[in-house]
Amino acid sequence: MAYQFAAHKFDLRYLMRAITSSEAYQRTSASSDASQDDPRLFARMAVRGLSPDQLFDSLLMAAQQETWPPALNQGAGGPNNPRAEFRRKFASVKDNQTETQTETLQALYLMNSKFIQDAVERHGGALHTITSAGPQVLMTRRLEELYLITLSRRPRPSEMDRLLKYVQQGGSATDALADIFWALLNSAEFRMNH
Repeated sequence: MAYQFAAHKFDLRYLMRAITSSEAYQRTSASSDASQDDPRLFARMAVRGLSPDQLFDSLLMAAQQETWPPALNQGAGGPNNPRAEFRRKFASVKDNQTETQTETLQALYLMNSKFIQDAVERHGGALHTITSAGPQVLMTRRLEELYLITLSRRPRPSEMDRLLKYVQQGGSATDALADIFWALLNSAEFRMNH
């Protein structure tokens, strides 16, 4: 690759295209054989936790909280703003900046933090848009939208069946959708880089 990079006059666009079109870069994290378990073979993509800033920005994006104060998005506002607190809670144990460890305390923080609760309950955000749609919007469509904004995929048929049963158990559909949104934001699929 180094020779090709030099042959293309150190064109960064060429290098990025070459890397992203390689089989190694496009590997999935799913294992299809026991021989793929050795990470030194690069047989599959390693699953890693997102960095604190990546996770924070992903939460803002999924909750569609562009209306939150600019300090959240820019990291301004002193050491006690939500981004600074998030960075402290999710500071990596390792000094290596290219890898991020996930810990039980971080998962508990996400499950119980006011930041996540505000993202789920805030008016004007993604959940409010989905729940305030008229009765003509089917519940399956609402669930698909939640999956698309959090996990960038549609729910599998088995997931859709389980979620529809949960929503139909009784109680408020809005509360059920809020619970599902909270669960998706706390899922490993959301917090990890696959």
